[in-house]
Amino acid sequence: MRLSDDQLERVSMAAAIHDIGKISLPAKILAKPVRLTAIEISLIQVHSRAGYDILRGIEFPWPIADIVLQHHERRNGSAAASTSFTPVFLFP
Repeated sequence: MRLSDDQLERVSMAAAIHDIGKISLPAKILAKPVRLTAIEISLIQVHSRAGYDILRGIEFPWPIADIVLQHHERRNGSAAASTSFTPVFLFP
């Protein structure tokens, strides 16, 4: 896949910070060596929204906050982050 410099920079930035929302989770959940409880899983599932909330007020040359929000989405829209949104594809 040939990517432009802009596309490479966009992917690099998104990859570097896509899980920033995990800072809102207790470290003991993130480091837990055994199976997570249903409550712990539900807490982890909102890390994309937490990341979006952290980044949405920061100006980037790309829609990084939206990419962070959607980083567990599938192209068909399944696994939605409990909200409606306009999909942002890294490579439309």
